[in-house]
Amino acid sequence: MTRNDTPSGLGRRGFLTVLGGGLAVTVLQGCTNDANDPPAATDNVSGESGSFPVTVSHRFGDTTIPARPQRILALGQTDCDPLIALGVTPIAIGSFLDSWYNPVFPWNEDGLSEKPEEVRFYDLEFEKIAALQPDLITMISGGITKKDYETLSQIAPVVGPPVGYQDSAVPYGAHTLLIGQAVGREDEARAAVEALDEQFRQVRDDHPEWAGLTAVHAEAYTGAYYVLGEQAPRTTFLTSVGFAAAPEISEIVGDDYSKEISAEELDLIGDLDMVVWTTDEGAIPDVQANPVVSRLQSVQDGNAIWLSYASTDTFFWAMDWATVLSAPYALEKGVPLIEAALAGESPTAEDSA
Repeated sequence: MTRNDTPSGLGRRGFLTVLGGGLAVTVLQGCTNDANDPPAATDNVSGESGSFPVTVSHRFGDTTIPARPQRILALGQTDCDPLIALGVTPIAIGSFLDSWYNPVFPWNEDGLSEKPEEVRFYDLEFEKIAALQPDLITMISGGITKKDYETLSQIAPVVGPPVGYQDSAVPYGAHTLLIGQAVGREDEARAAVEALDEQFRQVRDDHPEWAGLTAVHAEAYTGAYYVLGEQAPRTTFLTSVGFAAAPEISEIVGDDYSKEISAEELDLIGDLDMVVWTTDEGAIPDVQANPVVSRLQSVQDGNAIWLSYASTDTFFWAMDWATVLSAPYALEKGVPLIEAALAGESPTAEDSA
């Protein structure tokens, strides 16, 4: 899969690499996996659930939505999922607009009657957005500048990211509840979050032996190595099923989304109980054979899961989206992979298909 790192062809890998490097717009620090517990409704909304006008609070202030929206642009990359979960079909959705990427996945395709209109969620195309005539724009996931927020607000009411979370790392609880408030379906949103919380609890109950085991997401491409921080959605997936973040890795990454590490620092993940590796499409055999990677004890013992950025690697994307729709799919596909990795079988995502 060929991609470049220019803004018009950034790709998820490049987008999050920029984010991890501190160049993302308005990155706010805070909140670990516990943030999936949604805030009290009274903290973020005025008026009763389902009634309009409604006012919601977010990173850039308060947005009042005068009437129940009928034409919703889910501009944030994953914003379509909470809407679909609440029975709302957006008129268009945010996307990368690159040939390698398809925002329609197994977990959300039933909520999209046909391939939806796609709008770039970075390098915003304001004329295209205005032509859609939305009466509500959600830009909760993926990141947005205050300047772009103000420009979008001249087109329609805009709901930005909630306070206290990194861009591209808004947990499903805060994400779903904020969208639920904006569309007058707060009660349904809270119920969806509680149901998913229960699914994660059930996995932890079924696998008490995972509690306290250390795991990390590592990435390898173009000769560089990265580890994901505690707020990255793929990390919170692991901690939500019971794993612990490695203190040494957390110290290196700090509050960043991810951090590049040297080949020498890579030794730190060798002794972890499980490592989830991601690389470019078709490159898994090359990474596995790489002498720097192959010498790691976790790799030699088969305690690794191998994923790629390919759009067909739906387990990767389900973890990465981290929504009320994608997370159950990630659990369905991921639990068998985790079991196999801890048994030393070194699985790839295709093994769970």
